[in-house]
Amino acid sequence: MGRLVQQTTFAGDTLVVLNRARPAEWELRTRGVLITSSKQFPLPLANRPLRCWELLSTPYCLLRLDGPPNESTYGLLSRVGATWTVVRGVVFSNRATVEVKDLGPATVALVAVEQVDDGRWHSVVMLWTEPSRRCSPLVATREQLPGWPDVRPGLQDLNPC
Repeated sequence: MGRLVQQTTFAGDTLVVLNRARPAEWELRTRGVLITSSKQFPLPLANRPLRCWELLSTPYCLLRLDGPPNESTYGLLSRVGATWTVVRGVVFSNRATVEVKDLGPATVALVAVEQVDDGRWHSVVMLWTEPSRRCSPLVATREQLPGWPDVRPGLQDLNPC
């Protein structure tokens, strides 16, 4: 079957991340059913790769993978009914902190707090239902981001990245 990397019980499901026989081969399963694997995201797993949240009565998870230098790829997953599905994959700097958050009326988003090359910070928002990114204005320190450390930017305050 494979070596257990992480097991998380969340929203009534046991999510299991396994490494397969070859390096960088892995899979994510629940109830014996494959959700995703290295065939969909051909990158190695990050340390403690799976994080989950329940927002607006729906379970969401991020699966973090180590990408090319200075990047991390995240598989965005959600459960509808009893079925977990991969919404899409996204790439962020490995200097980003990424979470799933409720941004207000029925709006679930991926929110990253990211340091850019010149050392300034901004938040990057991707609505769960849209692939485009929206960014907050750049600030000198992450503590200057609205709401720090629980950054939840208002959609009206964001611009296309």
